Amino acid sequence: MDFPKVLIVVRCFIKKDGKILLLRRAKEERSNPGEWELPGGKVETGQDLSSAAEKEALEETGLLVKITSPKTYSETGINPPIKDGVPHKYPGMLHVGLTYEARVVSGRVKLSAEHFEYKWVDSKEVLDFDLTLYSRKAITFFLDSD
Repeated sequence: MDFPKVLIVVRCFIKKDGKILLLRRAKEERSNPGEWELPGGKVETGQDLSSAAEKEALEETGLLVKITSPKTYSETGINPPIKDGVPHKYPGMLHVGLTYEARVVSGRVKLSAEHFEYKWVDSKEVLDFDLTLYSRKAITFFLDSD
């Protein structure tokens, strides 16, 4: 039996004082430059999913976070050969996206090079931002399930 190669991306829906943390992708980024998204990244070999989400949030934001709920948004698809007019980095691979609800344990926001701006946004305004499609779907899921 032949199993597909899988790219797993984990993200964190982080709420603090009723506001949601958004990161703005660097304009030099290959995909979705300048768009807003939830913190996260690719799962590495040997990582479990929730630990990977917490690690990615720390790397991208400087915040130590903890997954707070079993509630998870998921989406799957096959990566296209070209995305946004640019050859996809992982064409043809099964893409699995998982977003976990998390809370801040400690730290102050310090962005990685992948992002150039962050905002804590009121839930009533968050969908007005130029969000990546995946982040828009995940945020809508969490807001609808509150």
